[in-house]
Amino acid sequence: MEKLVPSQTKKEKKSIFQIFYYNSTPNEKKLIISASLLCACFSLGIIGLPIWFKQPEFHCNIINSNSKICDESEYCLKYNPSNISQKFQSLSYELHLFCERQYKKRMMLTLIFLGGLIGCLVNISVHIKSERRITAFSILGIIYSLAHFGIFLFTDNELVVSFCLMLIAFTIMIGNSYGFTIINEYLSGDVAKASTIFFTLSRGAMGIVFAFFCYMINSSAKILSLVMGVGVFCLSAFLLNYKNEKGIKDVMRKRVFIFHEI
Repeated sequence: MEKLVPSQTKKEKKSIFQIFYYNSTPNEKKLIISASLLCACFSLGIIGLPIWFKQPEFHCNIINSNSKICDESEYCLKYNPSNISQKFQSLSYELHLFCERQYKKRMMLTLIFLGGLIGCLVNISVHIKSERRITAFSILGIIYSLAHFGIFLFTDNELVVSFCLMLIAFTIMIGNSYGFTIINEYLSGDVAKASTIFFTLSRGAMGIVFAFFCYMINSSAKILSLVMGVGVFCLSAFLLNYKNEKGIKDVMRKRVFIFHEI
């Protein structure tokens, strides 16, 4: 009796990590990892808002010169001599964004949302060619990192900090959409699908690392802005020098052609 051979064999199901490891080229791996990390860093600009404006720890004096931890409303009473703990050195602590200066914090938050709105409008109105999108994505990352350096250097300057936060929000709104667009333009098939999931997972993982890091540094605005600035700048510089497979082949072809001419 003849054996019946099935016409179609079942496809072996692979996890996203198997697809990433086996189905993508080394150059594609570099693009996926660097772009997903940069997108995750962009998303931290939104997640980090409560960290930037975390209220300091207030101490109010009571009888016998003892003090207790109190809330802002109790601290702001003029007849109650009090002090602020240096435990949480956020922007609220550095710029004294509490009591009668609370309106300045509201102004900063308004500028952040204004920067995000401008970023959305620019994103839908300015067309970037697909071959230049990675370069534009990298430049946005460099602007994002320079804004963090500005906060690090001028933490006590309200105008500079406000402008830098506005700039961060501007780059976030454009950069977040560019990451997924680049994946769809440069990758295809299962690799593109796996990369989209990889992007989402990297954001969640980066959020957990970010929360733990902020806890370790007591929400220090200076340390946070410096680390974010350096990390994003390195990722952006790497992506700026990225060449896809076609670009690498073109460069090699030109070098071989020049060599034969010589």
